[in-house]
Amino acid sequence: MNKKTFTADILRPILTITKWTAITLIFALTLTLVGAGTLFGSEFGRLWLTQQLLDKFNQSSQLHIAIDDLSSPRMGRWRATSIQIQQDQQLWMQIDNVALYWNPEALFDQRIDINQLQVDSFAVHRLSPSAKPVELETSSGLPDFNDLKSKIPNILLKQLAIKSFQLHNFIAGEKSLNYRIGASASWLQHSPIDIQMQAVGLNHLPATIDLQIQSQDWSHATAEGLIKEPAGGFIGQFLQLPKSQAIDAELDLGINYSADIYFIEIKKLHTPLLQREISAEGLITAEPLKNSFIVDKLTLMIDETQHSVQGTWIDQQLDFSVDLQRFPLDITKFWQTYVNSGELSAELNISGTTNQPMAQGSFSVNSRYRD
Repeated sequence: MNKKTFTADILRPILTITKWTAITLIFALTLTLVGAGTLFGSEFGRLWLTQQLLDKFNQSSQLHIAIDDLSSPRMGRWRATSIQIQQDQQLWMQIDNVALYWNPEALFDQRIDINQLQVDSFAVHRLSPSAKPVELETSSGLPDFNDLKSKIPNILLKQLAIKSFQLHNFIAGEKSLNYRIGASASWLQHSPIDIQMQAVGLNHLPATIDLQIQSQDWSHATAEGLIKEPAGGFIGQFLQLPKSQAIDAELDLGINYSADIYFIEIKKLHTPLLQREISAEGLITAEPLKNSFIVDKLTLMIDETQHSVQGTWIDQQLDFSVDLQRFPLDITKFWQTYVNSGELSAELNISGTTNQPMAQGSFSVNSRYRD
């Protein structure tokens, strides 16, 4: 599967959920202020108004949302047996046994304050190619922070608990991927952003993902995390790692954003591969709207050997310099069987395009070739 297509398939439901959750809660803000009287004073009034909004949404959207057994004994307590979202008459999302506990009083401070959001089962189904994709409002692969600031209100999510988050038919050979997810988030416009998430796999080769994102001023952010997965798991397949290679990776990034340009500092990227320890650090400048990526310098350490890459990738045009010093060839043996020992040293200039790259320079190899 094409990685770009797969990433879009994963991001599309996440971004859409975020967008419509925000819109729904903004509706709640407006309607709470307007309906401070009898309409919101009873469960019947709240459910009646919710159904009217839902009917109006379904008439004006390519999506269709159905909610079963919705109840709201208090304004701050909502439950539903199931929420089903269809697109072009295809099942896209199925959410079962949802419970929302929030503080309506916080709306007067222009803040959405959610104490708990509990979900027993959240299933996302990959749509068939005939389904028209839900349009995303950003044309690049990276988010526009200014756009997010203007469209997402102040949100405080103290606890998100999803017992089973499932992805169906997103990878060949796996009918479904299953994770237990816990998260909390503070997304307040005049305070530091703090998002923490843990996902624990429930499949036969379970992965564990811990991620923490913090930002002081919406333009500078840090991301720290770790990923662990047994050999042969989904993430390893997606990254095209050898089937016998487990994942035990640590990540520490610094991200700065200014005028549609992202400055990404790789402070730490560490993972074992075979019997070796691999780590990387460097600085990458990305300008997605212009298809421009600049590697100021990326240093790769494999045990005691050091290698570096720097250059530019601008609208499919390549201009890179690569310096390899005693690069161990045994780490390539799972992808090819002809050379699986020895070392490679090289100084190369890579130019041309992504479709027709060209390399010039010098190299030396100390190895044995197996025919």
